[in-house]
Amino acid sequence: ATTPEIKLAKKWCKNAKNYCLNAKVMAQTDTAFFNEEVLPHTINYGYTDFSPMAKGQDTIYFASLRSDSIQTYKHGEDNIFSVGIYESVRERDENTWSDPEQVDLLNSEYTHSANPTIGPDNHIYYTKCYQDPKNLIICGINHREILPNGTLGKEKHLSGKINKHGYTNTQPSFGKAYKRKGRTKIWYDIMYFVSNRPGGAGGLDIWYSVYKDGKFSSPTNCGESINTIRD
Repeated sequence: ATTPEIKLAKKWCKNAKNYCLNAKVMAQTDTAFFNEEVLPHTINYGYTDFSPMAKGQDTIYFASLRSDSIQTYKHGEDNIFSVGIYESVRERDENTWSDPEQVDLLNSEYTHSANPTIGPDNHIYYTKCYQDPKNLIICGINHREILPNGTLGKEKHLSGKINKHGYTNTQPSFGKAYKRKGRTKIWYDIMYFVSNRPGGAGGLDIWYSVYKDGKFSSPTNCGESINTIRD
């Protein structure tokens, strides 16, 4: 008899085969990169640097693990280091970038902070992650208002609609989508994010929520044309 585990393993294998076939097609496609610039070592440090967000043309926020010594970590151990969000400013006269500085209000001592992005309400949204008692990493999406003087307002945690308790909710990103009403296009602000909540295709999926009148709608899964049975 075929067990559920065997059925799932067969689906994973079929998925992996499709990845390989797609890779062969993509390898034959002409790809051009324009204006590629590797940012200097002040930003690209010895450890992981990721989730960049541009603010205008001269400021960049990004997540990084910064350390002057080698960090080691074994599964099941408590983390003794944290990923934080940093800011660097372009000095146009010399075409260089300033030494990154931690954005204190976006970071905490015992959590990882990453994935900054600016929403349509002029709030900066970002992820905070912690390790639960089972050594699983659980992430939630927070936000702060960008005040007129450039400082950041009080930190707020998105509601349980978005931050479903006990599940990871991370990597927020904003875009727009529209629905037609006759010949008119009605545009909506959309927040996309990643979650392993129930109701998805499997693993970590991409979900979306409509932002309207200062509120987010209940999230909708992007469906199996986007998501897979894995992450």
